[in-house]
Amino acid sequence: MRDTDRAGVTVLELLVCLVILGAVAALLVWPSIRFDDRLRVEAEAGRLLEAYREARRWALVGNTTAELVVTADSLTIRAQFDGLPIMVWQEPGPVRSGVSLMPPTHVTAFTSRGLAGGVGNVAHVLTRGAARRQVVVSRLGRVRVMP
Repeated sequence: MRDTDRAGVTVLELLVCLVILGAVAALLVWPSIRFDDRLRVEAEAGRLLEAYREARRWALVGNTTAELVVTADSLTIRAQFDGLPIMVWQEPGPVRSGVSLMPPTHVTAFTSRGLAGGVGNVAHVLTRGAARRQVVVSRLGRVRVMP
C-alpha cells in the first residue's frame, strides 16, 4: 500500500518538468538570436552606406578624388591633396560585429563631381546567420540597401 502522507516529487516528475522548461527556453531563445543577427546586419549595412556617402562628400567638398576602401576589417577613405593620398576617415569593418562581407575587398574612387569611377554595379553582401542584406553601388555612385 502507498503512503499518501509523504510530500515531494519523484525524480521522474522532476525530469519531465526540466525537459518541458528546456523546450520552452529553447523556443524563446531561438527567435532572439535571429533578431540579434538581423540587427547586426542592418547596422553594418547602414555603416557601409554611410561610408559611401562620406567618401562622396569628401570628393565633392574637397574638389578632389576620394577613394573608399572596403574590407572585412575596416572602412577607409583616402583623399588626394596636392597629389598625395591622405587617410581622412576610418572605421572598423563588419567583421567586428561578426558579420561577413562579400566581396571581402573593394575599392571605389569618387571624382570631384561625386561620380564613382571604376565601378560596374558592385553588390556587397552582408550576412550573419540567416540574416542577409545587400548594399548595391551603381556606376554613378548611387548607393542603396536591398533585402
